[in-house]
Amino acid sequence: MAARVVFFLIWAARWRFYVLAALVLLAARPAAAQREEAGPPAQDPFGRRPAPVLPGGQYKSHRVFHDFNDSLKCIRLMLEIKATDGSTRRIQTWAPGVVKISYFAPGRVPKADSSMSVVQPPQPVAYETYCNRGCDGPPPAAILKKYGSDVCSGIEVYPDKIAFRVNCQGIIINKKTLAIEIYGDGSGEQPLLSEASAPFRRQPLSTTIQAVADTPPGRIDELNSLGVRFRLQPGERLYGTGARALPLDRRGYRLELYNQAHYGYQNGAQNLNVTLPVVLSSRGYLLLFDHYATGYLDLGKQRLDALEYGAEGLSSLSYFVVTGRSQAEILDRYTALTGRQPLPPRWALGLIQSRFSYRSQAEMLQVADRMHRENFPLDGLVLDLYWFGGVTRQGDFSWDKTNFPDPAGMMRDLQARGVHTLLISEPYVMRTSLYDSLVRTQGLVGITLAGRRPFTVDSFWAGPASILD
Repeated sequence: MAARVVFFLIWAARWRFYVLAALVLLAARPAAAQREEAGPPAQDPFGRRPAPVLPGGQYKSHRVFHDFNDSLKCIRLMLEIKATDGSTRRIQTWAPGVVKISYFAPGRVPKADSSMSVVQPPQPVAYETYCNRGCDGPPPAAILKKYGSDVCSGIEVYPDKIAFRVNCQGIIINKKTLAIEIYGDGSGEQPLLSEASAPFRRQPLSTTIQAVADTPPGRIDELNSLGVRFRLQPGERLYGTGARALPLDRRGYRLELYNQAHYGYQNGAQNLNVTLPVVLSSRGYLLLFDHYATGYLDLGKQRLDALEYGAEGLSSLSYFVVTGRSQAEILDRYTALTGRQPLPPRWALGLIQSRFSYRSQAEMLQVADRMHRENFPLDGLVLDLYWFGGVTRQGDFSWDKTNFPDPAGMMRDLQARGVHTLLISEPYVMRTSLYDSLVRTQGLVGITLAGRRPFTVDSFWAGPASILD
């Protein structure tokens, strides 16, 4: 009996060891991202702790830039503030209900940065009839002569703050902290939006050239990173941020701004391919952070009363504040700022059938015939990767004539059935592709951080590849 008990204890201890070892191995696996097996990318830009925040400067001086038309109405306005630490802030009118706020780090020459999102140029100041602030109407000649042109821009300088009133918006800059408050249409005495502090910089790990060269790619942001933080009010709801399997109200989440594929997702997935650096508040304002760098939005997770944005590799930071009398007006002004997509053809709004990929011309025609027999009003069929390389030869960018012997004839046959053909392509050129050597020797792909050789994307789900630059 004693021998059986000893044997059982040894057997149980052995299995407990295996279970614990398995749990340790599972816990050691990084979080899911863009890989076929739901593994992480080779360089995860979010797998690290942020560097410490550097203190900012205080008010030093300011200048006002504006133009006048023939009737002495200001048409473009910008307030520039110099800080004691060498940084610069700019507040610029852009369009009715839209203002652009920028921060330039110490040593950075303040100049307009390029934008990947904004298509609307600065507009003339509109003299709204439903409010009576700042530039709503030209100043009398006597006032203009006595007080100078600043009266038109609504600039008022106090010992502790600067007030900037224009376009039915009120903006107050704290001279001590350089934090900004914005008052919008009908917001009364309480600000619509308040920075918790001026934009902040992260403490560099090192400033030597060799240290930068030796820093792993995933931590380069800590050498040069900017962020900004805003106050949140009780009950305030936050919408936007891009495609995510989350509730419409995104408050309470810390979200990545980093486009990546996420396969087989369920409710709760926080990143579904396309992210958007835009937040719409129930209080009546919209924030557009005008950067496409890897970043994050903390919507009241780390601090319940704060919204924080940060991004890597920035030496200047710009964001737009859009206000209006309704959510519809805010969205109308936002789409005017970033562009309005023309309506697609009517068939593109119909049923478009897709899967991981149809593998042959015969299969495409069979699917179209079957959908027609079953009375599905099919408008489009999507051809994914098998038409141009499959899972082993992506980057060939030519038809696989073995399985698609007559692509033009296939598309004519489908068109005769009322079915359009949509082709998917990707900017990856796999190391097994016919054109691997060509694109690498001709400098057509991305290069390593040191700039010495073509960069290989080891985390591409189908295998090692280059990405077209």
